[in-house]
Amino acid sequence: MTRYARLALDDCRTALVQLRAQPTGLLWRVQWVAAVALLRSVGHVLDKVDGASDQRVRSIVDTAWRELNDSKPEPAIFWKFIEEERNNVLKAYRTAAKQHVVVRPPTTHIDLATGDETESGGGPTLYLHVMADGPFAGQDPRDIVEMGIAWWEEYLTRIDSQCT
Repeated sequence: MTRYARLALDDCRTALVQLRAQPTGLLWRVQWVAAVALLRSVGHVLDKVDGASDQRVRSIVDTAWRELNDSKPEPAIFWKFIEEERNNVLKAYRTAAKQHVVVRPPTTHIDLATGDETESGGGPTLYLHVMADGPFAGQDPRDIVEMGIAWWEEYLTRIDSQCT
């Protein structure tokens, strides 16, 4: 069974909730690193902990891993996001996920005929999140984390169905 891998997956869900809570700057980066590391840890926990719990589970986990390796580079969510972004973050401390800030200051208007000035209020500061490159370029990175969670859920469910 995938008991401990599912604990890591639950933590991924919590990391996603925190990312969706709109952290900014340093907090955004720390939450991103946590989400990416947790996503990849699901597979490591599946292998090292759940796989070590029982010989039948070990065999099923090993077969699933071989099948995943044989399908490379698909699914992209695993190979091009979960695996690649983890490598970017944990081995080079760079990310494909970017946070852009849009500041909308107030505007002063001058009536050239009268010299009267009026000011229009600025808009709220916006924080935009985007994957800068790769197969998920242009998409909101939080949505990609959500896709990764869904992919792991399906993967673990397939393994569990073979364990019963």
